[in-house]
Amino acid sequence: MRLLGEFASVLSDRVTDCGHDFQLRFNPEHFIYRAHFPGEPVTPGVCILQLALELMERCTGGRLEIVSVKNVKFLRTIIPGETPSLCFSVSVTENGVDFAGARITATDGTDVYARLSLICRKLCNNSATA
Repeated sequence: MRLLGEFASVLSDRVTDCGHDFQLRFNPEHFIYRAHFPGEPVTPGVCILQLALELMERCTGGRLEIVSVKNVKFLRTIIPGETPSLCFSVSVTENGVDFAGARITATDGTDVYARLSLICRKLCNNSATA
């Protein structure tokens, strides 16, 4: 399931010296929040991982598949009503013919919510994603 668009929308994409800074806004009305958890919604860790993958795809220009999660730290809970938007900084560390790696940090400018380090395989039909 793709999450960029309905679950979280990209408000901005700024190119930096280290990669890209994506400002994302979470949709508190998305059905995932009704199930996780009713009355007290929190963003599931697997959704943060999926968003990181989709943002990596935007940086590398093609479809990816996670093959290795080198590091994942969820440091703060993302509650859509309290934290409606976050900056996801994506620093591509490897971008070869077959694989791409990146470090991703989610922050509100003050506090770090998540840190991830992923290695992904580039898929054969590697057409650009928007």
